[in-house]
Amino acid sequence: MTGSHEVRGSIPLSSTRLLLQGPLIIQRTFFVLTPIFSIAPHPHRPISLTPFLQQSYTFPTTHLSKTKTKLNGESNRMGSLKIVHTNFTVFDLEKSLDFYTRAFEFEEVHRKEAEDGSYILVYLGDGSSSHLLELPWLKDRKEPYNLGDNEIHFAVTTNDYDNWHARHKEMGLNLWENEAMGLYFVEDPDGYWIEVLPVR
Repeated sequence: MTGSHEVRGSIPLSSTRLLLQGPLIIQRTFFVLTPIFSIAPHPHRPISLTPFLQQSYTFPTTHLSKTKTKLNGESNRMGSLKIVHTNFTVFDLEKSLDFYTRAFEFEEVHRKEAEDGSYILVYLGDGSSSHLLELPWLKDRKEPYNLGDNEIHFAVTTNDYDNWHARHKEMGLNLWENEAMGLYFVEDPDGYWIEVLPVR
């Protein structure tokens, strides 16, 4: 069965830019194919203002069974798929590890290092969920990554929102706040964003 859903509306955005306890739980990863809005400028990439939800879009939807598919006319049982990690490739591994351990209290779960030293993969966890943040580092990389207009980010949720918000301000981190939606973003050393949400 196929159909479509039309989405209309707009999100009020605050342009306020600030420089800057309960556990934070990684909730979701978001990949923007069309930039949603302008966030604080980053030295390595341009940012453009595109009010994504002020336009009308049609999204096709398809009903799929989670347990059965048809292959060669036969019904087959399918196991479920689970998201296990999000990847942020970083330029300065030690700087990134310091940021995520101090700002979010993530802990290193494990790492993999190439025998020739060409790369290091570090996996961080929040201590509550099984979803990990993978931070690959490449030895031959000579300059910071240019993320362009694609506002890639992941989200964390907490039952101690106000205290985490105050803590990130006190640390002098670069925050982008949207008071109307009751959330804010924190920028990491490479220009990736972490969305912080209260438990709703």
